[in-house]
Amino acid sequence: MGSPHSDDGGERPVRKQLSKASIEPTPQDSVKENTSGRKRSFEESRDTAEDYHEDGQVRKKRSRESTPEEPQQKQAGSKNESAGPQEVSTPVSSLSRTVFLDAEGQETVFDHTQKTPGLDQPNDLPECDEYHWTRALEEREKLIERRWQDVHHRDKVLQNHEKWYGECVDGFDASKSALKVRSRVMDKRERMATSREKMATQREKAVAIREMLVRIREEKVQKLEHELLEETVKFEPNPSPEPWETSDLESTSGIEGN
Repeated sequence: MGSPHSDDGGERPVRKQLSKASIEPTPQDSVKENTSGRKRSFEESRDTAEDYHEDGQVRKKRSRESTPEEPQQKQAGSKNESAGPQEVSTPVSSLSRTVFLDAEGQETVFDHTQKTPGLDQPNDLPECDEYHWTRALEEREKLIERRWQDVHHRDKVLQNHEKWYGECVDGFDASKSALKVRSRVMDKRERMATSREKMATQREKAVAIREMLVRIREEKVQKLEHELLEETVKFEPNPSPEPWETSDLESTSGIEGN
C-alpha cells in the first residue's frame, strides 16, 4: 500500500482557499473529504492489526503517525488577494481536524468530531458555510412570517364569516318571530271577522224583532181605539132638541102646509 505522504518530507502542497466572493466550499466537497478520511483510517487500522503475531507476541509496531509540521502560507501579491480563510491539508493522524489560516496568519482549528446537540451526524461543515446557513435561516424566517400573516388573514376572514352568520341567525330568528306575531294577528283578525258577522246577524234579528213589536203595538193601539169608540157610541143617550130648533121645525112645517 502506498503511503499517503508526499515525497517532499511528508507535507502536502498548500491549497489556497479563495474568498467568499469567488468560490466557497460546498457540502459535497466536505462529504468527499470525510469519505477519503474514513478510508485512510480503515487502512491504517488494518495495517496495525497485521503487526501483531498470532502466538500473542507483539511485534514491533509500525507507527505511521507523523508530527504535524508548521503549515506554510503562500505569499500573495497583496493583502487583498489573500483575503479570506486559507485551508491547509493535515497529516493522516489529524484527519479529524481542519486548520484554517486567516488573513493575519492565525490558525483556526475546526474539529470534525465535535457533534452538534440534537444531531446524529458530526458537524463536518466548515465555518465558511455559516453565510449560507444564515441566508437559509433568513429565508425560512421570511417564509414563517408570510405564513403567519396568511393565518392572521384567514382568522380575520373567519371572524367576518362568523359575524355574518350571527347576523343571519339573528335575522332568521327575527323573521321567525315576526312570522309568529303575524300569524297571531291573522288569527285574531279572523276571530274578529267571525265575531263581526255574528254581531251583524244578531243585529238583523234584533231589528226584525223591533219591527214586529212596533207592528204589534200599532195593531193593539188601533184595536183599543176601535173598541173605545164602539163603547162610547153604545152607551151615549140621544140628545133632546133645543127650543129654537123646535120652533124652527114648526114654522117650517106650517109654511109647507099652506
